Amino acid sequence: SDMRIEMKLQTQNSAQNKLGTIIERLYRELETYKAENGRLKQLEISQHGKMSEMQQTMEKQKTEMKALQVSLQEKQMDSLMYFKFMQRMKEMQATINVKDQQIAQLAENHKNSSKQLQVVGG
Repeated sequence: SDMRIEMKLQTQNSAQNKLGTIIERLYRELETYKAENGRLKQLEISQHGKMSEMQQTMEKQKTEMKALQVSLQEKQMDSLMYFKFMQRMKEMQATINVKDQQIAQLAENHKNSSKQLQVVGG
């Protein structure tokens, strides 16, 4: 009967040892899980930070793009204004040329008519 008690005790010890081992393993897994979870939380926080950083960068780029567009439109307006100004200058130059020709013609006519007057008067 001592033998049976001894066997029972060994079986109990063995079972307790196994249970202890399982509990230890579960505890280690829990610790690993907690650590892993902490790392994921940190990652999530840093990802969130990166995301908002990216959003800020995108907003900044959008603003810069708008500024560039405005600047480009201004330049286009400037070149359009310059083009119109040059057109106007050409038109004015053409008008001046015509007037110059008319004046030269009048002067020529005047010279001719005064010559004729001299001829008639002389």
